[in-house]
Amino acid sequence: MLAYATEAACRERLVLRTVAADMCDFELPAPVALAANLMESVTHLTTNEQVVAHLRAVARNLLPGGIFVLEMAHPAWLGRDTLPNTWTTRDGDLEVEVLFGAADDPYDWFTQVWQVTSRLTVREPGRPEYTVEGRYPHRWYLAQEFRALIDLAGVYEAAWWYGDMRIPPAPLDNGEATDQMIVVLRKPSQ
Repeated sequence: MLAYATEAACRERLVLRTVAADMCDFELPAPVALAANLMESVTHLTTNEQVVAHLRAVARNLLPGGIFVLEMAHPAWLGRDTLPNTWTTRDGDLEVEVLFGAADDPYDWFTQVWQVTSRLTVREPGRPEYTVEGRYPHRWYLAQEFRALIDLAGVYEAAWWYGDMRIPPAPLDNGEATDQMIVVLRKPSQ
């Protein structure tokens, strides 16, 4: 993903610095004003301790008053009745069929960890079709438990909750316009 982002930035003549590191313990060369955890990546942190460590690591790397944006699934989408979750993406002649979550993926109700099957089937003219598949642990968070983890981290002075990434964003609620859980955190200025 980092290589893909770098190539896309080069095509657009944008300067982009990428970092590959442990989400729970990293240090940037210099603090930043804005950090983001997108595409439900926080679900790879499967324990409360990991989430708190992540929140603190990001805060350590933010400038005073810096902003941290998290993009997560809306809690209403977390049921197993939506599985299997499949879609197909096309870009020119390239086609990628995606499976994210099979109906029989095991879920541990105690740890809230789902062993999620991910499968990408890639079709491109002139090349053999290939599939990449794996099963990985994920944990989705409800709003109240994530709010408690933010409080436990103790490094942010404000939090705003939204239901999508549009401008202006919808509030986080059970309305039809709400399809994500977006959390915006601000590090104290002092």
